[in-house]
Amino acid sequence: MEQIFREFQPKVIVHFGECPSAPYSMIDVHYAVFVQTNNITTTFNLLFAMRTSDPRPA
Repeated sequence: MEQIFREFQPKVIVHFGECPSAPYSMIDVHYAVFVQTNNITTTFNLLFAMRTSDPRPA
């Protein structure tokens, strides 16, 4: 993800990773945990890539 930021240098990011995947995540607890773990991990990867590519304070 950091490489993408370096190459494209986006000015705006729209992130839908925290949007619920209701039908998939409601199958059972294992699917629900997978969806939430995937969403949170993706969000952290995005945030850290943003910070690494442009460490200036907001």
